Amino acid sequence: MHDLKTISADELEGIRKKLGENEDENHFLLSYLDRLRIKYDYELFEFKGTYILNIRGLIISLSYSPSPDKQLRNVLEQMKSRMVIVPGESSITLLKEISSSEMKIENLMALKRESFSHVEGNNILSTRKEYAALFDFYQSVDEYRNYYTYKDMMSKFKERDSKHFSSAVKADEKIVSALIMNSGLIASVGTLKEYRNKGYASRNIKAAISYYFQMNKAEKTVYLFYNDSRISQAYRKIGFYDICPFLILKRNI
Repeated sequence: MHDLKTISADELEGIRKKLGENEDENHFLLSYLDRLRIKYDYELFEFKGTYILNIRGLIISLSYSPSPDKQLRNVLEQMKSRMVIVPGESSITLLKEISSSEMKIENLMALKRESFSHVEGNNILSTRKEYAALFDFYQSVDEYRNYYTYKDMMSKFKERDSKHFSSAVKADEKIVSALIMNSGLIASVGTLKEYRNKGYASRNIKAAISYYFQMNKAEKTVYLFYNDSRISQAYRKIGFYDICPFLILKRNI
């Protein structure tokens, strides 16, 4: 498309600062840009005020835009991506008709450092044996069964650092609740069915947040996604608040 502009490496830092003006809404895109500087092949485009990140043709993540151009839908259709991740109600309305094999809406929440009280407890996993147990745990949680492979867990074990780690709570000598933290985004929060509604997940989330803020003094916010309003109430009790909804499309290409 004529108005689709490729962002050069020289322009990247300026774009980061511009996206940072709406840091909450653009956290997802910014976290990818920070992680992808040297590890992955990617392209960043701009289309009439909306930034589009294309990662190896697998994912396209868009910047937040209160009024995206209507032609954006055509641009994304032509890009043949396997996944489209779109923040904001206006973008959802515009793009939800894109041909896809699966569509879901998840809501992004945030928690600010200054609104969070430190809690004791360090459940951070640090050994290969613990990550092997983490694989077994996720295979026991319905929504994650067969989603993670043993190779996935070993890869996460090798890449762990102060911003990328896994945290777990144990009971009866086994992991009963776990999560993964990626650059301030809490992901894959799961609890064994028979151990739910006992406070294990909340305890684990609070401890992981404390650890993250202690290890990363410059970080001011943590995030998570949810798609069940009942669960959101538990997160609000911890101090999270809603940012905006995200549309996630999977496509067959």
